[in-house]
Amino acid sequence: MNKSRLYIHIGTHKTGSTAIQHFLRQNDVLLRTKGFFCLQGLKEFKTLITSKEVNNKIITRCKKELESRVKQTKQKNTDQCFILSREGFSGNPLIGYKNAGIVAKRLSQITTNFDVYIIVYLRRQDGFVESMYTQQIHEGESYTFQSFLYSLPAFSFNWKHLLTCYSEYFGKENIIVRQYDKFFLPEPDSLLVDFCQILGIDIQNTAFHDESSKPNRGYSIDALEIAHL
Repeated sequence: MNKSRLYIHIGTHKTGSTAIQHFLRQNDVLLRTKGFFCLQGLKEFKTLITSKEVNNKIITRCKKELESRVKQTKQKNTDQCFILSREGFSGNPLIGYKNAGIVAKRLSQITTNFDVYIIVYLRRQDGFVESMYTQQIHEGESYTFQSFLYSLPAFSFNWKHLLTCYSEYFGKENIIVRQYDKFFLPEPDSLLVDFCQILGIDIQNTAFHDESSKPNRGYSIDALEIAHL
């Protein structure tokens, strides 16, 4: 019996994941005509991300929920591929993604009946940390940038560690890595075009809706230092 193909987009955070997820929701019907079904509203997966250890009960519930949703869809179209997008699958950014290995192991146990490809976007750590700090200020925190840096564990955001964790459980050949940088993604819609190319979809010659590619303009470093006062 052939396994269904499942693309799991794991983020990371601050790399346009919200734009990708909005695009997938906005174009759900059209994506289905292209052979792709976006798995949304999987409630059990929230617990999967937040728990701190490998919990067999959580894994069982997530696996049951995932396979039930896929079974319902395949009754209508047996050739469907599936997409699951959640930046939390890369781990907890506030602990520097130290738990990436635990999350990767859980996902591998949940998706044993699927042909899985992992999609991950990475950005330079300096820009990543600055963007995280920006978000904290937006959410009402008032510490300095230096204090925020000191709050992070040593050796945080080690992309090699993240990729090694996922390669261990899914195979290096099944990890699709992209660099989140203006040099590689120069246009407002470049991220979505690139993501769809991974899936084998030509977004530029298809009538997709796109209201999610406008940049989220954050504070400058100077403005951040003023905002925390």
